[in-house]
Amino acid sequence: MKKTVYHYSDRDLKDEEVITAYRDSFDGLTDAEKIFETAIRAFITNGHKIRAESLYTWETDRLVRNVWSRMKHKYFYELEIDRDDIVFQADLNYYNDGAAAAAAGNALDGIVALYESGESKPDATPRTEILVKKAIVKRMLLKR
Repeated sequence: MKKTVYHYSDRDLKDEEVITAYRDSFDGLTDAEKIFETAIRAFITNGHKIRAESLYTWETDRLVRNVWSRMKHKYFYELEIDRDDIVFQADLNYYNDGAAAAAAGNALDGIVALYESGESKPDATPRTEILVKKAIVKRMLLKR
C-alpha cells in the first residue's frame, strides 16, 4: 500500500526518482540531540543501522511549511512510499523532550521508550517522522 510523505533536502531531485538515505545526520545534531540520539540507537533493536541508514520523511507537510523560512535546506518534496518500506516512525515531540532532558542531565530511559513506542504525544500536535528504506519523488513543493 502506498503512502504520501514529505522530505526536505539539499539534493535537487527529479520527479519519479527513487531515493534512499545519502548520509547519517548524526554529525549535524546539537550536543544534547547527540546524547538523546545515542540513547535511541542503543535502545532500539538495530537502532544504529535504522537511524543511520534510513531516509527521514514526515507524515504531513505542515511542520516543514511552518518553519521553512528558518530552515537551511534548499528543497522540499512530496514523496510516495510503500508501507512495507517503513522501518521506524515516532513523534518528534518526544525527540525534543529527550534532547531537553539530555541538556538538563536528566534520565532518558522513559523518554526513549515513549519515542520508540511510535505513539503520538497526547498533549501536543503530532509531528511524526517516518524512516524508510526508499521513496519515489512525486514533486518538488518548495525551492530556495
